[in-house]
Amino acid sequence: MILGIENRTENWKTALHFVPLLQNDTARLEFVRLLGEPKETRPDEVSLELYWSGVRDYLHQKEAGRETDHEWKTLYEDRFPLLHQADFGGLKGQGNYRPSGQRWVKLFDNLRNTEIDIVLQTPNHLFVGEAKSEMAFSASTNLFLVHQLVRQYVTASLLVEILKCEIEVTPFLIVNNVEEAKRRGQVQFMCKQGWLKKENILKWEDVRHLAS
Repeated sequence: MILGIENRTENWKTALHFVPLLQNDTARLEFVRLLGEPKETRPDEVSLELYWSGVRDYLHQKEAGRETDHEWKTLYEDRFPLLHQADFGGLKGQGNYRPSGQRWVKLFDNLRNTEIDIVLQTPNHLFVGEAKSEMAFSASTNLFLVHQLVRQYVTASLLVEILKCEIEVTPFLIVNNVEEAKRRGQVQFMCKQGWLKKENILKWEDVRHLAS
C-alpha cells in the first residue's frame, strides 16, 4: 500500500491477478481451460494482453483512417443488423447502435477506442474479459460507453472478421458475486444472444491461485 491507503481500483486488482500470468505459460493455459479451451492446446499457444485496444492499434498500424469506415459499416450491418432494436434488459440507448449518418460516425469512433481489460488468444478463441470489483454494470443511462460487454463483443467480432481470423470471440467476466452479475441487464442480454456463457462468469478466487 502507498501511504497506508488501500488501492481499490479494478485496474490494480486486474494487474495483480494477471501480470504474473504474462510470464507463466502453464497458468495462462489453465485459465483458458476454465473458459472452454480444448485440452490439446499447448501452453506456448496462449497469448495474453491487458487493457487492449485492438481496433485502435490495428488502424494505427495500418495507417488507416476514415477511408476504412465503409468496410467496417458494411460488415457491422451484416453482422449486427438488428442490434439497435434489441431489448437490452433495462439498458437504454439502443439507438446508439443504429449505423446511419452521424450515428455511425459516433459508433465507429466508440468501437475504435474500445478498451478490453483482459484478452487472450489461442488457436481456437479470442477470449475478451471484463473485470469488475466494486463497480457494477450500469443500466441507468443513455450513454453508449456503459455497455461494456456489448461494445467489447461487437468490437472484437468485427476485428476478427476484418482480419479473416477463423477463431471464436468468447467473452468472459470476473466479478465478486457471480449470482449478482447474472441479474444485470447487460449480462442477461449477452447470455440470451448466446454470446456469453454463464459458466464463463468467474470469481476472482478462480484466478487468484493461478497468480501465486
